[in-house]
Amino acid sequence: PLFQSGCACRPDSGMGVGHIHCFQDFARASFADDKKKIKLDCDVTKCKHCSQLKNGILKFEMFLTLSKLCDPDCLTRQSDQGLTIAKVGALMKALNLLSGALLDGESSSGDSFRCSRLRVIFRQKNLLNQIACPELRLKTEFKLSFEIGQILYASKKYQVAIDFNRRNYEKLILSISQYPHFKFLRPSIVRSYATSLVECFKESYRSNMHEPLYVHLDEAERLIREELLECNDIALSCCTTHFLCEILSLQKKFAEAKQILPPCIEKMKRVFGPSHSETKKLMVLYKNLCLCT
Repeated sequence: PLFQSGCACRPDSGMGVGHIHCFQDFARASFADDKKKIKLDCDVTKCKHCSQLKNGILKFEMFLTLSKLCDPDCLTRQSDQGLTIAKVGALMKALNLLSGALLDGESSSGDSFRCSRLRVIFRQKNLLNQIACPELRLKTEFKLSFEIGQILYASKKYQVAIDFNRRNYEKLILSISQYPHFKFLRPSIVRSYATSLVECFKESYRSNMHEPLYVHLDEAERLIREELLECNDIALSCCTTHFLCEILSLQKKFAEAKQILPPCIEKMKRVFGPSHSETKKLMVLYKNLCLCT
């Protein structure tokens, strides 16, 4: 059967459509090309006709093919001892591709893909001991831990996610004193920790607990306010403000949220325009807050 690649090409154009084995052969050819091989995805993700990203079964199969070409034994190897630097790099690349393939299938297949991806990421964490550079090893560990935290709260294991993300956050704060440039990791790790706190509160509220876990909202609010003070990027600052106002609305602090949003909306309109997606999200949130007061 023919499958669509998930890009923007029209099916009746004949572009972005093909058999699975054809796209697998395309992935093999791209892997054999030294110029394309420099990129993790070997330049197979973006459609050459419409420049949109492929997704779905064809992307999954291509990533799976690339992963096997990098290291066919990436999940079954009994020991990582004695691997050369080149072999460790190939193994990590194979696991990254496998994780990317599974990530694309999470939205449709849910927990089974999440559990498989979790196994891949823990396999990557075990491989970190083979990375000689302490700084690179630590930076990679933070990124992998961030992904694990996301999987945990997506799987509705909220308390486990909170504990895991808290440890990752606290370790990052300590590491920044030694590696100040690690600050670029802070927004995503703080957001992941705060999101797990908010989702845990929502679950406690939905389950009609006698006392919903408002303490989690207080902690999430503190984290996001601190992050706003550290943020210098306009788009990231507005996105963080949006999240803060969502937390405030859950705490029924509608007046405070309404006071914070207008300057942020005006800034987004001035810099990115009124039709920007984040500008529209802020405006919708403000209208909803007005309905609550």
